[in-house]
Amino acid sequence: MNSANRRVSEMTTRMIGFGGLTVEVFPAISIGGQKFSTLNDLAGKFDLFGSREAQEKGAAKAATEAKAALLIKILRQMKIIRETVLSAEGQQPGISQNFNMPASSSAESIIEAARAFVAAATPLKPFS
Repeated sequence: MNSANRRVSEMTTRMIGFGGLTVEVFPAISIGGQKFSTLNDLAGKFDLFGSREAQEKGAAKAATEAKAALLIKILRQMKIIRETVLSAEGQQPGISQNFNMPASSSAESIIEAARAFVAAATPLKPFS
């Protein structure tokens, strides 16, 4: 919830508190009582909106952290594959040219390089 929405929520809470203190002045059947009832309903919806927004931010943060962890795991596996290919360079000259680490650490670069690893490794047969 941004600061403007937070201020509106706080103001609404104060207004509802005022309405609760003045029930005898604004009975439920009066226009003022009806307005306080409407305000109470809207405040509940506003609070629900704030709760959902906080949950969605938490879920987005968790997804971002999971993505970062997976990218790190992919990079580690790619480094292992790259080291293995470099050790096989003596038996198959030029093999390492197809297994280059990504130039950048962006998700797109890592995924693109990983796909290139898969494409380069698929036709290879195990060493005997």
